[in-house]
Amino acid sequence: MRILIVEDSRIALRLLEELLRKAHHEVVSAVDGAEAWRIFQEQHFDAIISDWMMPNMDGLTLCRKVRSATERPYCYFILLTSRDQREDKQAGMEAGADDFLVKPPDPTDLMARLGVAQRILDMQERLRAQSAQMQELMSYLELSNKRFAELYMGLPIACVTCDLEGRVQEWNRASEQLFGIRAQEAVQHFLWETLYPAEKEWELRDKLHALQKGAGGGLEEEWCYAHPDSNPRHLVCYSIPLKGHNDAVVGAIMAHVDITSRVLLEQQLSEQLALSQRLNAELDRQRRDLARANQKLEELSTLDPLTGLANRRLLWERINEYFAHATRTKLPLSLLLFDVDHFKSYNDSFGHSAGDKLLHILGELLRGLGRTEDIVARYGGEEFAMVLPATDTAGAKAVAKRIRTLVENYRWPLRAVTISIGIATYDATQSLQSVQQLIDAADAALYKAKQEGRNRVVVYDPKKHRFEGKEEQAA
Repeated sequence: MRILIVEDSRIALRLLEELLRKAHHEVVSAVDGAEAWRIFQEQHFDAIISDWMMPNMDGLTLCRKVRSATERPYCYFILLTSRDQREDKQAGMEAGADDFLVKPPDPTDLMARLGVAQRILDMQERLRAQSAQMQELMSYLELSNKRFAELYMGLPIACVTCDLEGRVQEWNRASEQLFGIRAQEAVQHFLWETLYPAEKEWELRDKLHALQKGAGGGLEEEWCYAHPDSNPRHLVCYSIPLKGHNDAVVGAIMAHVDITSRVLLEQQLSEQLALSQRLNAELDRQRRDLARANQKLEELSTLDPLTGLANRRLLWERINEYFAHATRTKLPLSLLLFDVDHFKSYNDSFGHSAGDKLLHILGELLRGLGRTEDIVARYGGEEFAMVLPATDTAGAKAVAKRIRTLVENYRWPLRAVTISIGIATYDATQSLQSVQQLIDAADAALYKAKQEGRNRVVVYDPKKHRFEGKEEQAA
């Protein structure tokens, strides 16, 4: 990708440039938001990685300006920040930021985020192409309708359309020639006031009613028309229901031809009806493709690409929803935070590729656990989270033990792998009164589990501000 880095720290800027160039990205740099905005207006970028706090123009203002340039192709925007408050992230999202990374960014995490950005941009490009195809198809349909109207007016067959009350709506030139009545004398007049004798009014009303109720594909009638020049015309009238967008009958098309012209009329009308059906079928297919593309785009924005679990963004949305529900219903809400023990040494020993494989396998193991309403997410790096609504501490501890045992007993390909788990539970009678407090408590319990020797479960007790119920490491 072509990436614009905005960072007022020369050291941090140089490190980011080196990291991204090694990953084969094309990099352009700016030392503040004002310079970045000038460069952005002159060049195209797939992504911007910007520090939040900078002189002249901060990252939030730059993000708003980039989003205001709606005539430009979409640019993925990642904010680098030491801020970790919910209000700050909300402000960033409202400004148009796509993602956040805590400074200094972890290289693996940064590459993973850029991988997501690449897939999202590719999907948007495909959507733009599909949108262009849709516009082309709509233009073709509009042109087809215009040509159909021109064809209708220029048909050598006398065609009259009317509504269900029998009031004439269209009267083509062939009708003027056949019946000796100009269009302005017939349109908005009843059929029995212009074309048919007055005594046929109720017969015509019955015919239109039969068409509305679905009288086959239409009605056929042979009759003799008394032309104003006193030369009677023997005609066949085909009355065909005219349908609206919801497939309801809204009127009738009445085609009058000489008996010898019947085959030609059927062929022309059949071709036009078939064309309309093909265009409608193509439009339906395009709509389905667009819906599938939108669904795929939504999945990419909420799933971690390495593990297939929920990403941090989705975790944050759901845990806030569940916490609000728990406070309303007075039901408990438990949070498990866990990460892989000695993951750094695993990466050092076997390489980052093996580390990614480990995290992928762990993601597959975790997806098979929990209930439908539970949320299992990659929290960051080798750290994972599991949100258990309507689950007290005892239930959460049982789930945690099952996860720890499952990981410990799994036949890992390179060496044994264990995890440490910290548990915190919101309860209306306890002191954890916010999502952040719940996360901090679980994180503190996880830290304690590592201090105690890893491969264990530690529960945070908010009443006593201490840890209890630690599980000894398995033999």
